[in-house]
Amino acid sequence: MGAPGERQAPAWLRAVNILLVNPPLYDYAALDLWAKPLGLLQIGAALRALGVNVAVLDYLDVQQYGPADAKAGIAPPVLKKHGTAQYMKRKAAAPPLTPLPRAWYYRYGLSHARAQELLAAVPPPELILITSQFTYVYPGVQDAIAFLRRRYPGTPVWLGGIYAQTCAAHAGAHSGADRVVTSTDIAEIVAQVARQLECRRAIPAAWHTFAGLPSPALDLYPALRYLPVRTSRGCVNACNYCVAHQLYPQFEERPWQQVVDEIESAGARFSVKDVAFYDDALLVNASRRIVPLLRHAAAQRWPLRFHVPNAMHIHLMTQEIADAMRAAQVTTIRLGLETINATRVRATGAKYAAADVARCMQALRAAGFAREMIGMYILVGLPGQTVEEVRATIRCVREEFGVQAKLAEYSPIPGTALWPAAVGESRVPITDEPLWHNNSLLAYRSPVFTPDVLAALRAATRTCSG
Repeated sequence: MGAPGERQAPAWLRAVNILLVNPPLYDYAALDLWAKPLGLLQIGAALRALGVNVAVLDYLDVQQYGPADAKAGIAPPVLKKHGTAQYMKRKAAAPPLTPLPRAWYYRYGLSHARAQELLAAVPPPELILITSQFTYVYPGVQDAIAFLRRRYPGTPVWLGGIYAQTCAAHAGAHSGADRVVTSTDIAEIVAQVARQLECRRAIPAAWHTFAGLPSPALDLYPALRYLPVRTSRGCVNACNYCVAHQLYPQFEERPWQQVVDEIESAGARFSVKDVAFYDDALLVNASRRIVPLLRHAAAQRWPLRFHVPNAMHIHLMTQEIADAMRAAQVTTIRLGLETINATRVRATGAKYAAADVARCMQALRAAGFAREMIGMYILVGLPGQTVEEVRATIRCVREEFGVQAKLAEYSPIPGTALWPAAVGESRVPITDEPLWHNNSLLAYRSPVFTPDVLAALRAATRTCSG
C-alpha cells in the first residue's frame, strides 16, 4: 500500500478488452457431450480478476443459434437428453486427402453472420485468444481466424489448445495466428498476456496450481443447459496412446468443497439439471475428493444428474464409490476397459487386472446401476492390434458384463509414446497432415481395420453375439 492519500498505479495502462473464441469444427461427426472450453474460460476468469474486460464468442454454443444461421444455410441444433445436443451444421467440402473417397463432411457451429451480431454487443478487443480442440479440426481454427482478421484488422490473435500444443510447427505455418501458445500453465499464459498489454499487477503465485486458479468464467454465457466440471487436472497414468500426461505431467486436485461452491454458484445462476465431470482420473484419491462431493450432493438433495463421459479407472472402483455415485444420481458411467488382451493392457498402461473388472461391475450392480447407464470403451486401431482382439473384447463386454460396448477409434497424437509406431504403420502421411489424425479416418490409415471390418465391429456392438 502507498502512503495515505497517495494514488495507486492502475493495473493496466489503459482499458483492456479481450475476446475468447471457441472456433467452429470441421469434422465427419460431432456431438455436444457436455463440452465447454474450460481451459479458455479459466484463462478468462484469471484475466478478469486482473481487471480485464472479457467476452466470449463460442461458435459451438447451441443456445446462440439464430435466424442469421438459418439464413446462412446452417441446420439448427438437435437438443437431446440430459443436456446433450447435435451441433448446428452445414455440409462442407471434404478435405482433399488421397486416397480418401468422397464422404459427408460438415462445418459445425454458428455462422459468421451470427458471430457478427453477437460481437456487435461487445467492445473491440485489444487481443483475441482462440482455443483448439483436436489436431485434426484445425480448419475451424483457420475459418475463425480469417473471419476475425476481417472483423478486427490489426488485432493480435493468439492460438492455444491441443492443436497448438501438439502441432506447434503446423499451427505456426497454417493457422493464421500471430502467436502459437504451447504452454498449459494458465498463470504463464496470463503473464504473457500481461506483458503484451502492459499490465502492472503481479500474477498470483497460487495461479500456478490447479487448486489456486479461479473457477472457469462460465457466467460469460447467457445460458447453460449443463455444467462441465473438473475436480482434477492431469492423470496419474502415462498411457502410451494418451496425451494427458504430456500436457500435464503433474496430477493436481482441487478441494471438493471448492467444486461444491462452483456447482452451487452455477446452479444459482443457471437452471441446469446436468453436471458432467471432465476429469481424466476422477477416482484417484476418491475418499478425499469425489466421494465427499457426491455425498454432499445426496445429503443436500441437489436436483441434478451427474455424468462421467471420460473413461474411469476400473481398478479404482469400490463399493463405497459406486454407492456414493448412485445416491447422488450419477446417470452416465463410462469405464476404460480398452481391451481384454493382457499383453496389450500391460503395454498401454497396465491400469487394471482381469479381477478388477469383475469387482468393478459387481460394485456397480450392487449399487443399483442399470446396464444402460454403463458403457465400456474399447480401443480400436492401435498399432499392432488385431481384429480378433477387438471382437473378443466386444463379446466379453456384451456377454460377460452385459453392458454397452463403446468403440473408441484410435487417434494418433504427436508426442505420445505410441506415435512412432503409428507413423510406421500408417498408410497415409500422418506426420505431414494432421487431418489424418481424425479417428473417423482410421479405416484409411490402418492396414488392418478397413471400412468393412469397422462396419462389422460396430454392428457387433449392437448385438449380443459379437
